Amino acid sequence: MNMNIEDLYHYTSVDGFKSIIENHYFRLSESSFLNDPDDCKLFNDFLVKNINDLEFFIETTKMKALMNNKDKILEIYKKCSFEDYIKYLEKNIKLYVMSFSSKDDDLTMWNYYGKGGFSLKVSKDQLIQVMKNNLKENDEFFTISNVIYTKKDTCDKIPNFNSFHLYSKEYDDLLKENENIRKEENKEDIKNLFEKDNLETFIHIYYKGYLLSLDYLLKKKVISNEDDQEAICKAVFKNTKDFETKNRNMLWKRDLSLFMILLSSLIKSNSYESENEIRVVYFKYDIENKENENINYYIRHTPFGNLLSPYISLKGSNEEFNDLIEKIIISPATKNLPINIDMYKDTLKEYLLLKNYNKASKSINYSKHNIRW
Repeated sequence: MNMNIEDLYHYTSVDGFKSIIENHYFRLSESSFLNDPDDCKLFNDFLVKNINDLEFFIETTKMKALMNNKDKILEIYKKCSFEDYIKYLEKNIKLYVMSFSSKDDDLTMWNYYGKGGFSLKVSKDQLIQVMKNNLKENDEFFTISNVIYTKKDTCDKIPNFNSFHLYSKEYDDLLKENENIRKEENKEDIKNLFEKDNLETFIHIYYKGYLLSLDYLLKKKVISNEDDQEAICKAVFKNTKDFETKNRNMLWKRDLSLFMILLSSLIKSNSYESENEIRVVYFKYDIENKENENINYYIRHTPFGNLLSPYISLKGSNEEFNDLIEKIIISPATKNLPINIDMYKDTLKEYLLLKNYNKASKSINYSKHNIRW
């Protein structure tokens, strides 16, 4: 959720700091390479866990379209279940994440992410503007939101549509932008998306939407039982995405799909709750795996060895980053280095002025904490 976000702090090493200052970019890491192995995966596990048996679902919902075409839907579902479709989206829609904290000078954050480095206070408004400037295509999206912490086996209460801003090249709040179209439909499912905060309700609507897509595509002969799983997944996704141009009265289904991607990127194990994480998430709503010129690779160092890790760059001009970085806090570990700490602070100021970071150069302070190592 981004309604109550005020201050953003990014903890980084000395090497990371120097790269940000001199290259005017932040790095958004591909979610599969984050330190939490369940990151951006918990929500999809909840989806699969909470779906009902297909035949039971059709019988209990008593939807005429599903009842009349039940046998064909059951047959095609054996090839491409809801779980198969969720895994297909997870594989083909890559999420790129950059982490911030609401805590400016936190000992736990120093130990994990900023040993000997810095905490950078970042302007939320300027970060949003820089991010929007990086969007080149209409199917690129990002959000800046609080992480939703949950137990691994349950996630009952979640924010509804109104709690998020989804930014695109054209809109500052895409979900809000399409609200009037949704209201005109006056459907119970649409109403629930705005008034409910129960995960089971969202999953029920999403699951039903998937089955109705199968029904529609079968009747239009777009898919058949002769198609393989990937072809069926592609057809369902294309049908959902095409609501943008072909049937805007059904656009809420596309928005629900985007909303589900948002939730998958923001739900995280409560083992990490002390981090008070706020994250920027970028994704491209496309499954064609077209070459993305923004994707680069770096060597990620871990205690178990090094690996090649993909990322995208959030780039800006020197002027934009001067407005972006507002304050710098020096790690408590730095005070233990064999150097005069006041002189080091002056050196940082000189460095920032040399690189035209006038705003940040006026606000450099040491951490209030003291640690030995």
